[in-house]
Amino acid sequence: MKGRFSRGFTMIEIMIVVAIIGILAAIAYPSYTEHVRKTRRVDAQGAIMGLANALERYRANNGTYAGAAVPGIYPDKSPLDGNAKYYSLSLGNLTGSTYTITASRYGDQSADPCGNFTLDQSGTRGLSGASKPLSYCWR
Repeated sequence: MKGRFSRGFTMIEIMIVVAIIGILAAIAYPSYTEHVRKTRRVDAQGAIMGLANALERYRANNGTYAGAAVPGIYPDKSPLDGNAKYYSLSLGNLTGSTYTITASRYGDQSADPCGNFTLDQSGTRGLSGASKPLSYCWR
């Protein structure tokens, strides 16, 4: 047995590799999920702005915001394409001269600390149900 060499890894070496992978995953996964949420927030903000533009076109053609509806004038979800839905777009306070757009969290985005986004006809941005400040969420 003198000439015989041992091949493979010891249990200690395997445990060290597992520990390193665990530490990297513990650091990387929260960062990844926050990046995904942030990307979805930006997409929802773009959808809100798109709906605001559609409302302005509607008012230019009809003289009023009243009567506008989603998905009639614009899609009612974010992202706009595909089957995924992370925010639901809705209209409120719809009169001849006012509106409020709300993007409500949906599905995987429900745990997002930025809550639901709002935008009115004067361009005032807001949040509801948020644990983060407006300056962090609306960029």
